[in-house]
Amino acid sequence: MGVVFKARQPNSEQIVAVKIIRDNVFADPDLNKRFLQEIRALGRLQSVKNIVPIYHVGQFMGCFYFVMPLMAGGSLSARRKQFPLPAAKAVALVAKLARAVHQLHAHQVLHRDIKPSNILLDADDEPHLSDLGLAKLLDQDQSLTGSQERLGTPVYMAPEQTGLIPTEMSAQTDIWALGVVLYEMLVGKRPFATPDGEVSTTLLWKIVNETPTTPRTLQPDIDPGLEAVILKCLEKQPGDRFASALDLAEELERWLRQETLQTPPATLTNSVRRFIDKRPWLSLTMAIGFVFVLAAAVAGFEFRRRNSPEFIHAEMLEELIANERIELVPEQGRPRWHRIGIEGNVNTAGSQSGHWVIESFDAGLVELLRDLPFDSYRLRAQLAHLTDVKLGPSIGQIGIFVAHRGKSSNPRDRHIWCNLTYNDLVNQERKPAPKPGDLPGNAAQLRYRVFCDTGVGTPIDDPIGWPKAVRFKPAGVNPVWRTLEIDFFPDRVVGRFDGIATAAMDHATGIGNVHQNLLAAQQSHPARYRPLGDVGELNTDPRGGLGIVVTRAAVMVKNVTVTRLDNPK
Repeated sequence: MGVVFKARQPNSEQIVAVKIIRDNVFADPDLNKRFLQEIRALGRLQSVKNIVPIYHVGQFMGCFYFVMPLMAGGSLSARRKQFPLPAAKAVALVAKLARAVHQLHAHQVLHRDIKPSNILLDADDEPHLSDLGLAKLLDQDQSLTGSQERLGTPVYMAPEQTGLIPTEMSAQTDIWALGVVLYEMLVGKRPFATPDGEVSTTLLWKIVNETPTTPRTLQPDIDPGLEAVILKCLEKQPGDRFASALDLAEELERWLRQETLQTPPATLTNSVRRFIDKRPWLSLTMAIGFVFVLAAAVAGFEFRRRNSPEFIHAEMLEELIANERIELVPEQGRPRWHRIGIEGNVNTAGSQSGHWVIESFDAGLVELLRDLPFDSYRLRAQLAHLTDVKLGPSIGQIGIFVAHRGKSSNPRDRHIWCNLTYNDLVNQERKPAPKPGDLPGNAAQLRYRVFCDTGVGTPIDDPIGWPKAVRFKPAGVNPVWRTLEIDFFPDRVVGRFDGIATAAMDHATGIGNVHQNLLAAQQSHPARYRPLGDVGELNTDPRGGLGIVVTRAAVMVKNVTVTRLDNPK
């Protein structure tokens, strides 16, 4: 609208600044009125500190002009290369400007274009606010400014200045600009800008919708309290900014004096509180949604917890304690809980005629319960040998086990247990021929067994158990169901096969036999067996897991139960 010259008054020799309005201003009635409005605004503020005063207004050859003091320090924008400035210097400068802006507002004037180029410094670096060409006189005709007209410099505009929202400009509009100036002086960047620095719709959209990057993200040494003051100036809603420029000035002065600030720090709690205060209905809706999501998450967690193996196992033990008897595997279907006690290539995913199927290519234990909290119980199950396509004619044994102890499911760890196993031959043919001591067909054995690693090759299982060469042919498409039972007591075990009792075995004898056979094997093949230690390594407590044992065979399982017993004397 005009150009400023450095000039000298002939009489006083005083150096001044003269703002001359360009000729084309008067070709535009609105610009002409703006110039006259700037003069009227400055005329109201002659006595206000830190606002550039007018010495004289005149007209020469049809051009208006007015005379102002010359600010020898130049504009603040000329010092932008020095940004970021020391915090105390920047805060002191803006505090003085805020007091001047408060006086401006008290005289019913909005500046609407506060920016570094309109902040002039005198020879003592004292700041002065200048250029009221876009000022708004609140008590006069506002026909110059439509309610949604975009006026000002975009990078310093408040959201209500962008023309994108239906909010009137107010004193808080100038407070926003002061916050941007302080942000820029402390950080060296403006809170909102486009990559190419040009004005664009993207920039205005950011001002209205985006949260500015916090100053400490860019300059970590900025005081958190000072950051909170800046961010309060940059609140989107005018009512959330400082109530007046005087309040801003006093808060900045408190910071300079290192006094307690009244602005809450920019913590998560305070941010949430402000959000709720600003948008109560949205906050209520979000809270209700959060409650529903939390309830769904809790329900999902509880569902997963109650269906977890750990919960199900604990629940089964509680039922057993309360009811004396529980079902581990039903007539048809899978067990409520199971785990692989020894990973002998065990597959428990199969089923036939609705019955649960287990197959193993090695010595495999499938636990159905573990760590029983009492000493006497009965394990009962119905089993049937099954021809498996992968296994072909079975060559091993099936049965039930109790008192399983093992370090882990790793085959290289030692495991010991007591099992009742059987074979189910359709004839007495043996390939190769049976050896003395081999178990006859259609019979069962109650034995303690051990599984351990040789350290050099294939793990050795049960040196005193079933001969590995025994082969038999299962009962084909109509397998025979057998009933097996083991009664476990603290000192002994008793087995029954289809109701016929097997010989009882005390724990000390069974574990002792296993120990002796392993020691003998170690002596005869010292390179193959690691030292075993004493009997205590195998057995310190005869209790343990119980379930189904499958060695190189496939089995159908049903009606597996465990019952607490009283220990007969």
